Amino acid sequence: MMSADEIQYEIELVSIDSEAIPTEAHAAVTLAKEILTEIGQSNVMLSVVFVSASAMRNMNNEHRGIDAPTDVLSFPIDQEWLKLAEVSSENFGDVVICQEVVRKNAESAGLQFKVELNHVIVHGLLHLLGHVHDNEETERLMSRLEEDWLGEHIHQ
Repeated sequence: MMSADEIQYEIELVSIDSEAIPTEAHAAVTLAKEILTEIGQSNVMLSVVFVSASAMRNMNNEHRGIDAPTDVLSFPIDQEWLKLAEVSSENFGDVVICQEVVRKNAESAGLQFKVELNHVIVHGLLHLLGHVHDNEETERLMSRLEEDWLGEHIHQ
């Protein structure tokens, strides 16, 4: 296990198309750093990007063929670019979040916005770590990991 002095994280909060970065995002970044430390992942560069519903709809349509906004999308950094830039492959990529959808999901689930925001950031982080939920077994695994870090209430 690395000492705290050896672990470096650069997690950038970014706003695109005038979406304000919610104050709750700072606590979610702290949670992401705790998770990365717990799993032994060091020297990570990650962007958490907040976009409007229309921008998210366009991205979701382009990358997943779904013409609707979603709460979170993850984009791993291009490995070829990393080689050219001589940057460590531990640089993850981007977690893109639509606040509007996260707020609606939180309200319909009876959760506070900050709880749902933590959920989507952890969900996006899991995707960047290579987890998928394309069948019942992998969906259960991702749900269990999310519950381990966030509590069982996250999927009720």
